[in-house]
Amino acid sequence: MWVEPGFWGNGNTLTGATNWARIIVHELTHNYCQTEDHSYSWQGLLPRESDVFRRVINARTALDPEFQAVRTLTMAQCQTNADSWAFFCADAAGALTDSDRIAALGSKLYADTGWTPAQRIEHKLGA
Repeated sequence: MWVEPGFWGNGNTLTGATNWARIIVHELTHNYCQTEDHSYSWQGLLPRESDVFRRVINARTALDPEFQAVRTLTMAQCQTNADSWAFFCADAAGALTDSDRIAALGSKLYADTGWTPAQRIEHKLGA
């Protein structure tokens, strides 16, 4: 298994031992489950079958061509995405905070609303 320099850094969505475990699970799913890298947590892991998210992303990109769009994943891509499985395992083990979950789902898409990350996600999801 190849360990990236980010394994030791603080540039990922998670840090420390939780991130190390996430990276190991991510890499193991490539080997044993033939997963792919459709999207990483810093790009967003939320399934986006709805046009609502595509419209938000397209509007943000139109306003700011430099905007690094959050990935739009189909349900099929989520099922074969290595980071989706790694975050699922971390969450199932109780290793994620609410902030970790929201960051992995793509909170940067909602960063300009002035709301807390939880409020941003709840608002966009219609909760």
